[in-house]
Amino acid sequence: IHQKKKGFRGILDFIRTVFSVGKMETSSSTTNAIFINCINWAFRANFGLVFIVCLLFYFLIILFFTALIIAAGQLDKTCINISGDEFGAVNTFTAGFALAWTTFSTVGYGNTSTQSSNSVHELGNCALITIFCSVCSFTGVLYAGFAGAIFFSKVSVIQCRAQVLFSDPIVIRYGKHSNDFADSDDEEESSDDENTKKVPCPVLEFRLVNLMYNQMYGEIVDAKLNCVVSINPEDVESVIQDNVRSDSHHSKKDKTPNITLGKWMKDIHIFQKKIGQVITFNEDPSSPLGKKRAFLPMLIEASDHPFFKRVWVAKHILNETSPLLSAKARKLVKRNNGFWPEHLNNSESVRSCIKFNQIVVSLTGVSNISGSTVYSQKVYDFVNVNVGYQFVTLLYRWNDNTLNVDTSLINDVKEQNGGGGEALNQQ
Repeated sequence: IHQKKKGFRGILDFIRTVFSVGKMETSSSTTNAIFINCINWAFRANFGLVFIVCLLFYFLIILFFTALIIAAGQLDKTCINISGDEFGAVNTFTAGFALAWTTFSTVGYGNTSTQSSNSVHELGNCALITIFCSVCSFTGVLYAGFAGAIFFSKVSVIQCRAQVLFSDPIVIRYGKHSNDFADSDDEEESSDDENTKKVPCPVLEFRLVNLMYNQMYGEIVDAKLNCVVSINPEDVESVIQDNVRSDSHHSKKDKTPNITLGKWMKDIHIFQKKIGQVITFNEDPSSPLGKKRAFLPMLIEASDHPFFKRVWVAKHILNETSPLLSAKARKLVKRNNGFWPEHLNNSESVRSCIKFNQIVVSLTGVSNISGSTVYSQKVYDFVNVNVGYQFVTLLYRWNDNTLNVDTSLINDVKEQNGGGGEALNQQ
């Protein structure tokens, strides 16, 4: 039942896509708009649905030429040969349909064919049926190439798509156990009271699994993760001001009271080196409804993987250079010499310090089985964040001691070591 509903929705999506011509550019003609919509839908739909639609159009085109051939055959029945008989001696639709599909598919004439020059004295009377069959053959060649190009392109898209699975949740571990992955809750007691008060910065994590981990040459070579965070423009300005001011305070050895243009440009360069280039876009500057968005790169520890085979856990430290933290939280971390403030060491405070709209993660690499460049993407929203939790392990061993991955657990999380996880039912 689910497959039937999915196929019915795909057909409805095709109908809506084809006739949504008004959404295309006004400079495009209606025919071009319908053609472009069909191409875009074919890339989104699955192979089975695309095959059914191509088969449907195949028969529609043949029926169209069948009607033309029948009409031309009625004008001069000697122009069509049906096993030695004239057109009309047998069922005209069957004969016209047979001539149409054999001509359209260019497989060659069978029992039904057009008359040759040896059997008809006045070939001028058969000009119309000759033209119809010529156009039918030419259309069949174009249709075969068009349908083949669509399926070839869909195969190419699959080859360029990395067979990886991203986790849906993002976890944030905080406190003294932010770098502790052990299942045991035992911890070594320290006699140094000063060190025990130093709390490391929280760690944001998400993970991805190579779905071809159990296949030969299923690895992704030279894999790279690129993360970009989308935040509000006003938060970007605070990030720039905080980092530039903090860096300018370290240069108080200069006795000049005013900051020169060269000094300001130097501070901007330091900021870009620490956090990265800020990119801002306004969807429609002339309209008050235009939404302005800002994008900053998010640093990932070990963002390059030379031989991605099974599981990859991506980490981002929420320190003073993190674009995910609010301006106030970054100041407190910097004043605390890079450590997390102790009064913010709880799930509610950690969540309140995080400010972002979306995190866009892109994976690129080279498939070891095809040698082609592969790509995959995942977009995380703020609602995907789970504070005070960590991922459960995915790896296990079979009886033959081979290492395997349980992909069904990719979204399973548990409370971090030491406790302190937020209530998930409130998210």
